Amino acid sequence: MLGYPGSGKTVYLTVLFNELAVNRTSGLTFSPYGSETIERVNNNLNILARGEWLSSTVIGELFPFRAIVVLKPRIYRRSFRIEIGDFAGEHVKEFMPLSERWLHKSKYFNYVIQSDAVFLIVDMTSLLPVVKKEEVDQIQNAFKAALQILFEQKKVAIGKKMRTPVAIILTKTDLCGFDEALTIFKSRMRELNGLCEQILENYHVFPISSVGAVKPDGNPPDRLRPYGIVEPLVWILKNAWRVEVV
Repeated sequence: MLGYPGSGKTVYLTVLFNELAVNRTSGLTFSPYGSETIERVNNNLNILARGEWLSSTVIGELFPFRAIVVLKPRIYRRSFRIEIGDFAGEHVKEFMPLSERWLHKSKYFNYVIQSDAVFLIVDMTSLLPVVKKEEVDQIQNAFKAALQILFEQKKVAIGKKMRTPVAIILTKTDLCGFDEALTIFKSRMRELNGLCEQILENYHVFPISSVGAVKPDGNPPDRLRPYGIVEPLVWILKNAWRVEVV
């Protein structure tokens, strides 16, 4: 999971795991496993229920959200044991050759390189028209560098596209509207979108909202109203099993 600090990675994973655990999703069964995952999700939900946002993930800390997922298509079913790594957003700079973090790669770097699928988390508040182009380009360049390095490390053959599925998740899209979010993303991150088309066989953009409209003071709503949060994971699972293991 790649995303800048404050982009909503931990909130998304918390609400996603809760949504799949308590609400039936057609064609899918979901069971979080491991006391750490279950306790973390419930503790995070309690914090959100108090009207507070979750604390930032500590730099250097990895928290794995784990679950067993079964897809039940019409012909046969597939079972997955998944682990989604939640790291501090600052680690994304380990993929930028001009950044100081490039010289001090943590286990996060290898974690991403060895993954079967990638989530790019893009905070829509960082793409709104009021944000300067230089700031948007900095985020865009970090994601581009990460994908290019992933492409290289996966040793994709010349002339081929990388088969590792990449889900681009646009968070906080309730602020601008879900259709508008797609338009803004394609306009302000044109180079990233073009790179995805060029080097990725499987990628898709998902506008979501993890909690729904926030309160006037900016805190979480009294009742969470997530939108579109399940689709990225389902899409990932339907595409990840097709990737050859080298």
